[in-house]
Amino acid sequence: MERHAIRKRLGSYTIDQQLIDSLITFFYGTLPRGISPDLGAGNMEDSISILATHAGESILFNGIGAFRHYPLIIDELVIRLEKMIHTESGDKAIVLQLSFGKEVEDNYLNLALQDVDAKARLSFICWQLLEDLAPHRNSHSRYYPNEGWHAAFFVVCAVFGTLAFAFPDPPYAIVFGLAAVAGLLGFTCITLFGYSSFDLAKQAA
Repeated sequence: MERHAIRKRLGSYTIDQQLIDSLITFFYGTLPRGISPDLGAGNMEDSISILATHAGESILFNGIGAFRHYPLIIDELVIRLEKMIHTESGDKAIVLQLSFGKEVEDNYLNLALQDVDAKARLSFICWQLLEDLAPHRNSHSRYYPNEGWHAAFFVVCAVFGTLAFAFPDPPYAIVFGLAAVAGLLGFTCITLFGYSSFDLAKQAA
């Protein structure tokens, strides 16, 4: 029995009902076909849990069905699938953790599989999942070339705002003022929109 694992940092996504529908198709259609028939058999819903977090408080859902259409304002979503079976040839298992959040480090995919031909199977599953997620990518990751840009925009805003007051005569005041506004806009975009964004509550309303 072969074991293989994949960990990937994800780009930024818009988490809405369409993305959840794509994940339902993946978990109940694509995933069972990508692993051994005995491991993929049965109801995948029983193996899935969803943790939705807002302002430090979390709600745990047992399965996508319980979470679907739930009117939530959330900051982070973690979907986890764990399934293991015993066979005559040995144990087979799959673990999948998919995380979306407003911080860069909270967006990742973890996959692990113990199965026949695990490496090839897991590579296909990973590729297909990323393909299903691709239509839901947004441009927020452009504001996050690295995790220091949030602080950098704030510093730019503060420094050039101070210089604009220190040198009130044109053209210095205009140049420093525009730089301060640009820094403020960058800081505001990152603060308000975050890396991934969540539109579930808006659609449910």
